[in-house]
Amino acid sequence: MTKKINSREENLLSFLWSKNIPMTSSEMMKCLEPEGWKQITLMKTIQSLVEKDYLEVVGLEKAAKTYARQFYPKISKDEFFYHLIEEKNIDEKSFINITAAFLGNCKIDQDSKEELIGKLENLIEEFKRSV
Repeated sequence: MTKKINSREENLLSFLWSKNIPMTSSEMMKCLEPEGWKQITLMKTIQSLVEKDYLEVVGLEKAAKTYARQFYPKISKDEFFYHLIEEKNIDEKSFINITAAFLGNCKIDQDSKEELIGKLENLIEEFKRSV
């Protein structure tokens, strides 16, 4: 599932990941219109992401006398960026260096740092057990 997507498609996926609920195109439009989205652009972007297998119809919602399709990403944000990294041929050593640079430059509060450290320690312990 690593078909190329454009920035508009990535923006829509990011929006849906942030909402984390199935949404109809009308619901999306209400949120995205203030950001400059037009109905035709949204519909074309949804269709393109469905064709590229990044979005799927997960339900129907009654709207007046008709039904509207509800869409949800078929891939998580983490999986999406993992595939991008893999696609760029970034090996384990480079990834470790990129992660270290990211952590050295991230500006987060102390509680978030402690939470991140805990998660990293758990990952390291899991990795050690699997070796």
